[in-house]
Amino acid sequence: MIKRFIPERAPDELEERLRLLRRGKPRALSLPKIRPLLRSRRWIILIVLLLLVLGASTVFLHMRGDGSPVNQAMEQQAGFPLYAPASLPNGLVYGSGLATISSGTVSYTIQSIDGAVAITEQALPSSVPDFSTMGLSASQVPAGTAYTGSTAGRSIGIVISKTTLISINADAAVPSAVVSKLSQSLKALVE
Repeated sequence: MIKRFIPERAPDELEERLRLLRRGKPRALSLPKIRPLLRSRRWIILIVLLLLVLGASTVFLHMRGDGSPVNQAMEQQAGFPLYAPASLPNGLVYGSGLATISSGTVSYTIQSIDGAVAITEQALPSSVPDFSTMGLSASQVPAGTAYTGSTAGRSIGIVISKTTLISINADAAVPSAVVSKLSQSLKALVE
């Protein structure tokens, strides 16, 4: 014989439930409710996990910031205005660490799947060569005049602002479009 599971309840409780059922309240015979404490523990755990995920995401985004390896303190140390891409093209990230300052130049790298792009900045020299004679094409960009093209199988870009000479040198595998996009997105830290 198959036994059905019938929860053991006090007779008074069963009578009360039957009385409520006769009055048209079908929940009278429903299973006992989940313990409120257990339910609240689950909600508390769920809320804590959600807060941890949101907190970790916020910390990650805050640490990443714009990711720019140059900052205003470096600009003061360098003694000339510094430029950085306002936004990186898809697939590019800044190399690890801050920019380095050495002998009047500021250098940092940007990484892509295809290779690295080195950006070097220096104060604009008193006489600037005509880069169009090197086979580079000139265009106006927000930072000034950009000369882009390829030399020795590598994509290069040179941006001349009013105060800064910026050189963009990419590994051979990096497409020239990346250098062009970086030239277009350069923006002064302080305007």
